[in-house]
Formats: sequence, structure tokens, C-alpha cells
Amino acid sequence: MFAGLTSTREEIQDRLRNTPEGLASSLRLSGTGTQESLWDQLKDLSMPVLLVVGAKDQKFHQIGQEMKNAIGPNAHLAAIENAGHSVHLEQTKEFYLVVEQFLQ
Repeated sequence: MFAGLTSTREEIQDRLRNTPEGLASSLRLSGTGTQESLWDQLKDLSMPVLLVVGAKDQKFHQIGQEMKNAIGPNAHLAAIENAGHSVHLEQTKEFYLVVEQFLQ
């Protein structure tokens, strides 16, 4: 999942502050298995929607396509090359440009 993610020494030190208890709590409270499914409501979105995935993340690329289909023509799916699951960290500049262009 994070194979394409490179880390600076500072980022590694920051992550080392995580505790097993804190990480477990995060998964229990915020993990995808605990979140309410809102798939049935996607069709009700009328505003422009940007879905961003890493092109190397096959699972979430497929989920993004399914979400785009469920939302309809107001949804845009951007698959950023040379990025996996952590697209915003792996290809920060490209992620920023996609979001900036969408907001304009």
C-alpha cells in the first residue's frame, strides 16, 4: 500500500511517535470497516466532485471509477501517474495541480 512512499528522516521520526494503542484506536474509530456506507447517496450529489487516485492503486482506482459512475456526469476521476495509495504524498506537486485545476 505504501511501497511508493519515500520518507525523510523527519517524517520517519514523526511516525515513530505513533503507539500501537493509538493506531488501533484510529482503525477502530475511523477505519473503512466502521464507517457508515453512503454509496446509496452518491447519486444525489449535484455539485462538481473530484475523485483522486494513484494510477498504481488498482483497488482504489476501480472504486473511484465505481464512485464516478454512481455520481454521474458531474464527477471527475483523476488518476495520477507514478502514485499508489498515498497519492497526495507520493506525487504532491501533481496532486496539487489536479486539485487546483479542478477548483478553477
